[in-house]
Amino acid sequence: MDESGLQLIQAFNTVAPNVTNIFFDSIKNFYLKRWKGLKVGKMCLAALILENNDLSKLDVDEKNIQKIATNYKGIMAGSELSETMFFSSKILPYFRDFLLDYYAISNFLDTSTSWSNIKELIIKVKERIISICKAQGVRARPYIGVRVDQV
Repeated sequence: MDESGLQLIQAFNTVAPNVTNIFFDSIKNFYLKRWKGLKVGKMCLAALILENNDLSKLDVDEKNIQKIATNYKGIMAGSELSETMFFSSKILPYFRDFLLDYYAISNFLDTSTSWSNIKELIIKVKERIISICKAQGVRARPYIGVRVDQV
């Protein structure tokens, strides 16, 4: 999921803002952006669902994923974010009907491509949607979220 998708998931955050939450969010932002070096506009999220009846194998899988994340300067965000992402992926398609009542259009596009073409595909699709919106007189910049499934 790209960064705009991450921002949309944050909209589902049910924690009421208070001084403590704002303080911890500031610390998280400092850690992610200054300490880990993550750049706004260059972040993405990978949520993995691990299934295995053997808990020891799950632990091994989780440790291997942690090693991969560390190699690419990634972090483990924990299960709470994954649960929120899973929930939002199930509910987002239903926004389409809700948004029509407010003269807004929402849709999901599915396609297939090789791993090496994903970045270019995302850029081209976003450019095309923006140009169509401009041609149709849509004044607001469209929200375009990207999620790559089943790689």
